[in-house]
Amino acid sequence: MYQTTMNFVTFLFFSAVFHLYDIAFTSTVVSSFPSGQTAVEFNNMAVDNANETIFIGAVNVLYQLDGSLQLLQNATTGPITDSPYCSPPRSYYSCSQRTPTDNYNKILVVDQSRGKLILCGSVYQGTCESRPVIDLSQVTPHRGSDPLENYVAANSPDASTVAFIAPGLNSQEALYVASTYTGQEESGRLREQVAAVSSRSLQTLELTNYNALSATGTYMTISYIDRSTYLVDYVAGFSLDGYSYFITNQRTTLSSTEYESRLVRICQNDAYYYSYFEMPLQCTGTYPRMLFNLVKSLSVTKLGNDNVLVGNFVRGSSSALCVFSMESINNIIKDKYEQCYSGNGNTEAAHFLRGSRICRAFPSYNYGSSYCNHDYGGLNTPLVSTTPATSTPALTTTSSTWTVVDTTTTTRYTVAFVGTADGQLKKILIQSNTSAVEYASVQVSNDQVKDIQLDTTGEHMYVMTKYKVSKLRVEDCGSYSSCDDCLASRDPYCGWCSLENKCSRKSQCSDADGAERWLPFDNGQCIKINTISPSNTPLARPTQVNMSVSLLPPGQTYQCVFDTTAVSATVTGGNLVTCDTPTILPTIPTEDDHITIPLSIKSVTTGVKFLTTSFTYFDCGAHSGCVSCTSSSWACDWCIYANRCTHASSTCSPSGGVIPGQNSHVSVGIKGPTMCPQLLPRAQDILLPAGVIKVISLSGKNLPVPQASQGGYQCKIGTNTVPAIRQNDSAIDCQGHAYIYTVNTGQERHQIQVIWNNIHVIDQPTGSQVSATLYKCDILGTTCGTCIGAVDAKFRCAFCGGTCKYRPTCSVPAENICPNVIINWVSPLSAPVEGHTKVTINGTNLGTSDASIPTVTLAGVICRPVVEDYVVSKRIVCTAAEAPGRWARNGSIEIQVQGLIRSYSYSKQFRYMDPRLETVFPVKGPMAGGTRLTVRGKDLNAGNLDNISLTLEEEMLPCIVDRSTIGSHSTICTTPGISRPKVVTSVRMFFDGSVRMLDQAPFTYTEDPVVEKIMPLTSFFSGGRILTVTGKNFDSIQQPKMFVWNGNEKSETTDCFHIPEMSSTTLTCPSPRAPKGIPQTIFLPDTSGSLRFKRESDTNTIAKIGFIMDGVLEVQNLTNIISFLQYVVDPLFQNLTSDGSSVKYQSNTSFVIRGHYLNLAASEADVTVLIGGHNCDVTGLAPSVLVCTPPHFDYGDKLVTIRMGNLEYRVGYLNYGDPPLPGSYGWVAGLIVSIVALTVIGIVTGVIVYKRRAKRTTTKHNGANDTEYLGLSSQVTPPRVINTIEDALMLVKDGDLKVALKPVLVSRDRIKIGKLIGTGHFGCVFEATYEDSEHYNPSKVAVKTFQGKGADIQHLDEFLREGALMTSFRHDHVLTILGICFEVDGNPMIVLPYMANGDLKTYIENPKNAPTGLQLLQFGLDVARGMEYLAENKFVHRDLAARNCMLDDQLHAKVADFGLTRDVYTTEYYSSRDKQAKLPVKWMAPESMERNVYTFRSDVWSYGVLLWELFTRGKVPYPGVDGWDVLQFLKLGRRLDIPDYCPQQVYQLMLKCWSWEPEERPDFTSIVTQIEETVRVNTEVSGEPGHNERGGGDGDYHMYTEVFH
Repeated sequence: MYQTTMNFVTFLFFSAVFHLYDIAFTSTVVSSFPSGQTAVEFNNMAVDNANETIFIGAVNVLYQLDGSLQLLQNATTGPITDSPYCSPPRSYYSCSQRTPTDNYNKILVVDQSRGKLILCGSVYQGTCESRPVIDLSQVTPHRGSDPLENYVAANSPDASTVAFIAPGLNSQEALYVASTYTGQEESGRLREQVAAVSSRSLQTLELTNYNALSATGTYMTISYIDRSTYLVDYVAGFSLDGYSYFITNQRTTLSSTEYESRLVRICQNDAYYYSYFEMPLQCTGTYPRMLFNLVKSLSVTKLGNDNVLVGNFVRGSSSALCVFSMESINNIIKDKYEQCYSGNGNTEAAHFLRGSRICRAFPSYNYGSSYCNHDYGGLNTPLVSTTPATSTPALTTTSSTWTVVDTTTTTRYTVAFVGTADGQLKKILIQSNTSAVEYASVQVSNDQVKDIQLDTTGEHMYVMTKYKVSKLRVEDCGSYSSCDDCLASRDPYCGWCSLENKCSRKSQCSDADGAERWLPFDNGQCIKINTISPSNTPLARPTQVNMSVSLLPPGQTYQCVFDTTAVSATVTGGNLVTCDTPTILPTIPTEDDHITIPLSIKSVTTGVKFLTTSFTYFDCGAHSGCVSCTSSSWACDWCIYANRCTHASSTCSPSGGVIPGQNSHVSVGIKGPTMCPQLLPRAQDILLPAGVIKVISLSGKNLPVPQASQGGYQCKIGTNTVPAIRQNDSAIDCQGHAYIYTVNTGQERHQIQVIWNNIHVIDQPTGSQVSATLYKCDILGTTCGTCIGAVDAKFRCAFCGGTCKYRPTCSVPAENICPNVIINWVSPLSAPVEGHTKVTINGTNLGTSDASIPTVTLAGVICRPVVEDYVVSKRIVCTAAEAPGRWARNGSIEIQVQGLIRSYSYSKQFRYMDPRLETVFPVKGPMAGGTRLTVRGKDLNAGNLDNISLTLEEEMLPCIVDRSTIGSHSTICTTPGISRPKVVTSVRMFFDGSVRMLDQAPFTYTEDPVVEKIMPLTSFFSGGRILTVTGKNFDSIQQPKMFVWNGNEKSETTDCFHIPEMSSTTLTCPSPRAPKGIPQTIFLPDTSGSLRFKRESDTNTIAKIGFIMDGVLEVQNLTNIISFLQYVVDPLFQNLTSDGSSVKYQSNTSFVIRGHYLNLAASEADVTVLIGGHNCDVTGLAPSVLVCTPPHFDYGDKLVTIRMGNLEYRVGYLNYGDPPLPGSYGWVAGLIVSIVALTVIGIVTGVIVYKRRAKRTTTKHNGANDTEYLGLSSQVTPPRVINTIEDALMLVKDGDLKVALKPVLVSRDRIKIGKLIGTGHFGCVFEATYEDSEHYNPSKVAVKTFQGKGADIQHLDEFLREGALMTSFRHDHVLTILGICFEVDGNPMIVLPYMANGDLKTYIENPKNAPTGLQLLQFGLDVARGMEYLAENKFVHRDLAARNCMLDDQLHAKVADFGLTRDVYTTEYYSSRDKQAKLPVKWMAPESMERNVYTFRSDVWSYGVLLWELFTRGKVPYPGVDGWDVLQFLKLGRRLDIPDYCPQQVYQLMLKCWSWEPEERPDFTSIVTQIEETVRVNTEVSGEPGHNERGGGDGDYHMYTEVFH
């Protein structure tokens, strides 16, 4: 079928929705159109340099974009009802082969001089049209029927067409066109004269020169004998040096099957195309030798000073870039001319009309310098050279197919931009005719690149793919941050701007032509700092720094910048930069000995730091020890007796007390930490029991002898400081001391510090510390068992005297066995009868070693100890053995400690259990897994719960156990996913290695659920609307859930429910409340005080629907169906009264509740109305009206509650009357009460009316907020109360109107509303009963109510005046209004006669009604007579359509629904420009759409559309054309197609009704006359109107007997 064109709004909508699926772009992509994905295929692109806009010719649509690819305007160009067998324009309506056809853009060029866009499509035989570039809606068609003059482009989507504007005759610009012949089979007769190559006037698009007598002019055609078999594919076209060129692919000869590429040349001043010349182009590889025989794209450019052609050639899957010299091409042309005009050879033009002929010699022929002098007419023309221009590929590839090429030059380089079939853009540097290199690639899209064009600045290019156009920078210089990266990119646009420290185009670098200022990519070397001396300095020492720089621009002033401090620099020798360190010094971080800062060279001219290296300040004083000082990276020395690190060793005293650092400037033999005083490492810590006197001996080296004025040695361990004695330079003793520590821990480890001269600390060994461990036995072993068995033997602790002590301090013998066993807990307390369960016993004095683990018995069965898990004294781990006979049993837990006579028992018993599996639920689940499987049985919590597991099937598929659910009788696990449906034959449950199995196919994996449709797809904001989800395999999911998300915001889930009897295929799911990503809507009062809904965005916000169905991932993100839920504002209901009082209920009538936005996302089934807790059956729901049938009550006030999803409203009370008074005189009491009540009401009403009138004259009503309107407050201003005709007349200000209305107005109490029979945008229609003034003679009528502003509607006087006028209509085919009345709240109602057969549109749409063609025409005649009557009475209908005509019980059509009573089929009306009115644009005349002009002539236009409706049996006009595009459709000269079986004379009448000029349309009197005649003739042929018999007859009349079969 054909590709439907999306209208602009839908196009942008889908662009936003599918932005989730857009591909990633590189940094060179600036913008793209559209922003998301679309199905609209792009054909051609044209750049309007003058206005900096871009045009995209796509299938059925034309776009204009600004330079940033933002949409400026669009125009619909198709589908068109067309056929290649039809000739435009006159014969189109009589051509029966026409079908809806997509319009592919074939030509799209900008005529800059005239500000016009020329476009030609594949429809209408390839004819063209022009449009102003500033307004695409204005169309100038060029639809002539002469194939040579008017058929310009190929009329097939796949046939080639190339067009461009270049100078023509007399240097006037012309349109050059080349197109492939498409005249195949029957269509050939229409394409026989179509030119293959031509040049045309930009004004008329006809040939710039044409002599009909001689059949010569600015065109060439292929021989009519060969044109259908010898097809030429045109690839490119261009203008150069007075010539116009085309590039083609065609067979080498007429009979050959091989193809070659050719160049076509024509002199631009040639009025007869005598200069037409063809020659082959050959792109031939050398290694391996391969002829790339098909050119895909070609561009003309400069290479150095020469003009060259750069072509993209292919063969199979290989592509090549070939460069052809125009000089060599011109030489071949010259040789052929000179050879042929010397009488040598043939013209070789076999495929042209004249064929290949022998060359005729004319030695005196004046070729002219351009070979364009053709004084001898058609002599030796056209010429074809068999000598090819040859080229060796400059670059080839097999990795991707190259599809298009464009070229340009920058500085001294030539660049080619090549697009590929897989959406890449290749950037290629052309170095010579035979050498090129690809230097960058950009992934623009995933679709084929079809066109590349540069903008006027040359800084950007536009790349068009099949479904997208993107704007890219030609270079990405700014992405390179270093000179090396910049030059390594090999991008000819880029170079290193030295003194600005950036990679840029030459034009963006200041003084780029100065020496070394801009380094191009092929410079080979970057500006850089080669050396720096020195690279570091002590913090406080001023230093001169020298930097050697390569390629330093000369003649400039520079500075050195130390971090942020700048100092002057000098340059010597052209490349040596010298500067002094600044006086402002940096701060070295704490715990560090240096700071490295950036040192930059800054240009005073540009103010930019363009070179940077590192420079270090160091501070030796940061080191506190000799080892770190002498090991540092800097020139630091250690002063032994001063105990400090310095960069100036000369400051150390006395002399000889210096240890040079490893990087010291001091010249000595040994440097570094070897000579530093330090302690030697020990293999183990020194053990010091707290409170016990110990002497410590330490080893070291280079221990200094304190000077006379210095203090001696000390040892410091924790808080203990002890005098020490230096034995020699390698030994020192800490004197005897009882070491202590205060923290209540078993042990503490401390470094042993050796200090001399009070503060000088001897260095510790490198990589380790000399340490001591202080410990307390009574804390290490708090119990007998831990003391004996758990404390490390190295501490020599023993249990003596009832406590744990250092063994040498025990005064009594130490214990070997510990009594007083304590059991704290045992876990688990059960095991399967097979055993294997690890049981843990926690307690005190549970043995003293691995060799003395106590014996454990569980219910009389020995438990085998697990030695590796035993913790001395504290924990026993044992493995339960098998129960005797594998019988379940209970018993005590006993522990027997070696050496003790008695055993110890735990307070709880141990159970050996025999688990049993009984059932699983559910019995099936999806093969994706995720089903929560409940396994039921007995003793399912046996043993260690952490070791319980479940598997499915023999493959032991793991079912993941939810450990929180493990219980004696049930356990839940989650099924794994599998690859295909499967019956699980067994379920296994493991208990500490023991297994239990349930077989007999307890579970089945089924096909995963599939969601196929979700309806409806709208919800109010608060959610709760019931959505019906259909699909398959839903019954495998126990609890499906639904959620929605918008961006990163996700809603709460709602539970879905299976439908009984359809559990496999249908779910109902309440919609979730809108997620946070969807904004709330707001309500604002308008100037009249009524509430008006206003959205924060132009369109309702959408959210993506997902489902949670066990482990099925596909339903969480649906991609196979439409799954976007549109959220709209919550409905609002108006309180029944403003003061909370009840409303009187009239028995046996429908109950109407008013509000706003009631059916935006709800139907009658979504609403529950409760009156007094009982259901009020909902019978109608309109945007502002809810209608229901109340339940029966005897009397009393009953609360009215409305529920819609998650919403509940309490709008007031409905009064069923007062209860009967007790006693025999109840009627008296009732009478008294009634009189009193009426009196009070009268007084109150008088006061209210007085106050309201006073208020209306002094204040303006400000409306109510949304909370009040929802019924949560009673502050809403009450409407006027209309009880009588007099009350209604009080609304009218015009005195004459009051007189006219008095006989028209009807009292409300004479009308009883019945069932709802229709709803529309403006109101509802009810069946009703109308009684005369005495309440007798009831008759059936229809009553139309109006939603909205009630008695406060604007223009009420005009509304009533029009109603009064229409009650005076008296005609058989005009629906007379019976009267007007008002609801008590001021809302007007129209009383109409009841029409038994409804409206005309519904009647003809119903397949049960089979109207004959004659009946349809009779309906049209009835309507025409009614409209004739209205026109005679100067009444303009404005909305004539089948839906607005009614049929009575005799099938007589009556015109109805003039302005006052108009209703809508919502999809057939479209918002007008002011956003307030809804207009039936598909029925409107052009002047009504454009200028809001309505006359009886515009009604005639609508009548023509009504006739079309009749003969299409109620189809919507202009199918496939959006309402916004109808006017443009009509401006193009298009009209509705003739319906099937519609007589020609009827269709001709329609066309007359649709004349563009109103005065050319017939009036209704002439229409009535013409249709009466048609009916008369047809009646004579086939019987009386309205018969249902098939009849005979000739001509068009036979189909009248039955239009629809």
